[in-house]
Amino acid sequence: MKKQSYGAIFDMDGVLVDSSDAHYKSWHRLGEEVGVPFERKLFDETFGMTNFAIIPKWLGPAAAKVDIAAMSVHKEDLYRQVARSVLKPLDGVPELLDSLVAAGFKLAVGSSGPRPNVEMVLEILGAKENSPPCPRSKR
Repeated sequence: MKKQSYGAIFDMDGVLVDSSDAHYKSWHRLGEEVGVPFERKLFDETFGMTNFAIIPKWLGPAAAKVDIAAMSVHKEDLYRQVARSVLKPLDGVPELLDSLVAAGFKLAVGSSGPRPNVEMVLEILGAKENSPPCPRSKR
């Protein structure tokens, strides 16, 4: 009889780590750089949306004059600068992951975030060395 395999897929932000403050700080920093404030109220309204949806909402008609893709990449670079020093696993996450691995579960992370953000969180969790490459994402 074939042994049954089990797996678990985790969302990253808000499940494995609380990244909201690091995302806010990176948006705020980007706002300072471009001279258009990024207020907390806007962050609360848009958190969880993609950068490609947030930037036009934030900049309004001025968004037509910017390279949204380049601005999005820069925002995520700022995020990783901030997050690398402040992110930590949410309470209980390391123990849960260790227990699942010990029980033979295959684990995965699903995220709409860019691949470098996922890799950074896996490093923080101490799981990166066990991570296979993601075939769909090269961002």
